[in-house]
Amino acid sequence: MGETQGGDIYISKKTEENLFGTPTPLDKGRNINSSYFESSASANQDQTEIYFVSDRPGNGQADIYMARKQGSGWGKAINLGDSINTDGDENSVYIHPEGNIMFFTSTGHNSMGSYDIFVSKRVDGVWRKAVNLGYPINTV
Repeated sequence: MGETQGGDIYISKKTEENLFGTPTPLDKGRNINSSYFESSASANQDQTEIYFVSDRPGNGQADIYMARKQGSGWGKAINLGDSINTDGDENSVYIHPEGNIMFFTSTGHNSMGSYDIFVSKRVDGVWRKAVNLGYPINTV
């Protein structure tokens, strides 16, 4: 794994025999994997955007970042900002295959308990303020 804080994102490609190849670091040491902890990756259907969690300096403890495909690599990782990230801990990101709906957990926003599940929609290229899915999905 190299010099990390215990987490990097790896990729493994499926072969024609429906087996998975050896996992390799995704974009090692460049825009996605860093010396900080990265985890919880989710890509849109055409794999042009990847969303992931990192504890690199940002809004809070762990934040959600996004990077766009650029040629054979990935562009700079962008912190998704205050509509998604809080002073708390964001984690477990999932992007809908179409790329306009995101689910994630957070201890910030208007949490009912510890890690509530939130949803955000991207409208005209902007992620809207995250909404708590509420009870019975989330509980105290």
